[in-house]
Amino acid sequence: GKSLYCGFYLNELMMRLLQRNDPHERLFHLYANQLARLAEKGIDEAELRYFELDLLNELGYGVDLELDVAGQCHIDPAGCYQFLQEKGLVPSSVDNEHAISGQTLLSLQSRTLSLPEQLREARKLLRTILGYYLGDKPLKSRELFRFSSQPSQR
Repeated sequence: GKSLYCGFYLNELMMRLLQRNDPHERLFHLYANQLARLAEKGIDEAELRYFELDLLNELGYGVDLELDVAGQCHIDPAGCYQFLQEKGLVPSSVDNEHAISGQTLLSLQSRTLSLPEQLREARKLLRTILGYYLGDKPLKSRELFRFSSQPSQR
């Protein structure tokens, strides 16, 4: 079911973002562990976000989730931030559709995501960052999942 689609997603991220014969031993170890976890326990959305974060970090595209770029200030758990590509996190108003809570950023960094809102914000942030590096070509695994989730047209 859904675990299979998550496995497709992880595989597609690896295929699209890594160069052929690129030696990332740690990343392949994390990938194998994530696939085993999916097979054994099913989907854990927080673990998927941590894998995405590890992938970005391993490839040198990591984001500092503890400091904002405006004043090099520590992220305020009560604050709101927006991610700007090639800049980083900047303070934002709470009504900005791209706003991410400081608490979510810190929870992602410390790998303690638990609340539905944190998971949603972390997914939005990582999708934005990954999208930049993936380019204009959409992920087939997402299309496949969306298609499979639609009610049958019988």
